Order: sequence, then C-alpha cells, then structure tokens
Amino acid sequence: MDETSRMEADGGWGPAERAAIERCLLLTAAEPRALGLNLSRVIETEIIPRLMLAQLEVAPARSEAPKPDSADIAEIASHAIGPDPDAATAKVFALLGRGCAIETVLLEALGGAARLLGDMWREDLCSFTDVTIGMCRLQAVLREFGVLLDPPLNMPVAGRMLLAVVPGEQHSFGLSVLDSIFRKAGWAVSTAESAAELRQLVRTETFDLVGLSLSCDVLFERTAPLIRALRRESRNPSLLVMVGGRYFQDNPDRVAAVGADWAADDADDALRLACSRSGARLARC
Repeated sequence: MDETSRMEADGGWGPAERAAIERCLLLTAAEPRALGLNLSRVIETEIIPRLMLAQLEVAPARSEAPKPDSADIAEIASHAIGPDPDAATAKVFALLGRGCAIETVLLEALGGAARLLGDMWREDLCSFTDVTIGMCRLQAVLREFGVLLDPPLNMPVAGRMLLAVVPGEQHSFGLSVLDSIFRKAGWAVSTAESAAELRQLVRTETFDLVGLSLSCDVLFERTAPLIRALRRESRNPSLLVMVGGRYFQDNPDRVAAVGADWAADDADDALRLACSRSGARLARC
C-alpha cells in the first residue's frame, strides 16, 4: 500500500507523519519569529499531499533584474530537505545579493522549490517525511523574509482585502506569498480559515475585495454558494470577488459560473487587476 493510501485507510496521520511533525517542531522551535503564526496550524495546512502537487502561481520577474534559474530552485529544494536547517535561508540571502528582487525570490524561488518538492514526492525521489520538513522550512523562510515586503510606515491604504482558500482546500503556501505582495503594495489584508469566519468578517468589516483560491476540483461546488453568501452578507454592496489557483487556471470558463468578477493568472496579475478594478491608485501598487 502506498503512503497516501495508508493515510486514507488510517483516517489520519500515520507514524511517519506524526514523526515528521514532531521533528519539524524541534527544528523550528528555536526560531519563533521566523514562523510568526501558530506552527501546528501551518503544518496541518501545508503538509497534506495535495499541496505538494498544487500549482503555485509564479509572477514574471522584472526584465531588467536577474532572477533565480532552475539550478537555484533545485538548490533551495535540496536545502529544504537537507541536514542544515539554515541552508535555504542562506541561499535566499545569496539571491538577494545577486540583485534579485525580493518579490521574485519569494514567488519564483520559494514557489518553484515547493512545486519541485511535490514533483519529487510524486516520483518517489523523496519521502513524505522529507516533503513535510521541506515545506515547513520553506514556510519559515517565507515568514523571515516576508517582513521585507512590509509597506513603509504611514503609507496610505490602497484597499482592503480578505484572502482565503475555498474551505476544505489545502493549498495555502501561495496565498501566504500573495498576502505579503499585497501588503507591500499598501493593501490591508485579512485572512480567514473557514466559511463561517469569512462570512463573519464581511458582515463586521468593510472590504473592497475578497480573493479565493481553489486547486482541488472536488471543492468546486462549494465555491459559488460561498461567493453568493459573501456578496449577500457583505457590508460593501459593491464587493469584488477574485478567484485564482490551479483549478481556475485550468478551467477559465468556470470563473463566471461561480459568480466571481475575474480570475488572476499569477501574483502580478492579481495585484494589477485588484488595483485597477477596485479604484486603488496604481502608483501605490
């Protein structure tokens, strides 16, 4: 029985997964600032195999700036599952030293490494435990360098956004990067983890935009009812809804079917469209 089938038969985490979680906790316990969020929640949302196989949207780099190549991405992936927990961080510093933009490093290098780990796991080139630890380390690197994307103090708010995966979806690493990119552009970003929390937030706070991500096709049927509920209960009668993720990338014709205003192909596209359609100043974005 393969590893995924064993997990499904057990109805939860098996010994290898529990051991991976415990090891990940030990590896990262000395770096609480790097994680920022509750580590147990990060693990639960990041290590499910579908995340490893999901497509992470990658924004194109600025043409005049260097960008990570395939060798850089492979090196980060290797470091993420290697013996030195600081090696991936050192590699990110090296890329920044070469002149790569922080947005490019986070989106292309870390996102590419996450996809590569998923491919390696699918092709039996590394174990589920390795991928668990690798994703946890990539999340830690993202938290550590994400602060470089914080907007300047006293920067006017460009817009207010509520960001989430479709409830039940396990693909959240890409949204963590998207969160940082929008914050740098001056957006106030809130996140939610359940349909109830999403609905509560739109009832109590005013948002310009809701962004939902979906990679798993079995959850498609949940999307349209959720969007209808958010529009109905929103304090903003002109609430905009943007969707993204692998599912809508592969099925662009389903965007209108769920009642969304548009779908974003990647992080740059998401920010550009959000700024223009919400009326936010493009200079801030």
